[in-house]
Amino acid sequence: MKRITSPSHPLIKHLLKLRKERSYREEKNSLLLIGNKIVEEVMEKGAKVKNLIICENFPSSFTGVEPIFVTLDIMKKITGLASPEELALEIMLPEKRNLKKEKYLLVLDKLQDPGNLGTLIRAAHGLNWDGIVITEDTVDPYNDKALRAAKGSTFSLPIFFISTEELEKLIIEKKYTPFLADLNGKRPEEISCAPPLMLILSNESKGPARWTKIIKNKITIPMRKDIDSLNVAVSGAILLYLMGPR
Repeated sequence: MKRITSPSHPLIKHLLKLRKERSYREEKNSLLLIGNKIVEEVMEKGAKVKNLIICENFPSSFTGVEPIFVTLDIMKKITGLASPEELALEIMLPEKRNLKKEKYLLVLDKLQDPGNLGTLIRAAHGLNWDGIVITEDTVDPYNDKALRAAKGSTFSLPIFFISTEELEKLIIEKKYTPFLADLNGKRPEEISCAPPLMLILSNESKGPARWTKIIKNKITIPMRKDIDSLNVAVSGAILLYLMGPR
């Protein structure tokens, strides 16, 4: 049985960097998952496991991988949580996939809040959308806060990483109808949402990026006049429901 008691152990330092640094995750082709449910679900799906970390005295029923036991204090350090659950898992990053012609795609363009991003991934999964498109300068979906907000949905539908230039070409070549969430758009009941389509949600504070000027279809959620906007995760979930597959 492997057991680590020192917080300065090289593996602990490695796991900390995986949690905190996107560039390190990409360099090592790994990510860190935190929490009993997500660890169990991902292992059941056959993820490529590198290290299974278990808090001491927690019974291990996993087969095919040798666990590493750590103290509660070390688990707190690994997870960054004051009251962590007993399991953490290092797995290989999911393989990057190419778009085919998914009918319903959610585009997250330059979103910066990992909680918003994770919540939208979970909403898209729950509402039967076909995939998520992540543009450059968008927060990493494998950020630990984004993973916690998505609650496992990150590994249940495809995520595509492309530049805005590639996205513009994709819209034209595969004949997608793009819809941009915008305060000056039409109400959902005023538009026809025939697939294949994309719903584009933009940066929380700056709004739509310059490249979205090519998009003529703008959609908005009507609100009272003394409220200037909704949280992007809230408005996005509403639009995902209204525009999605039936």
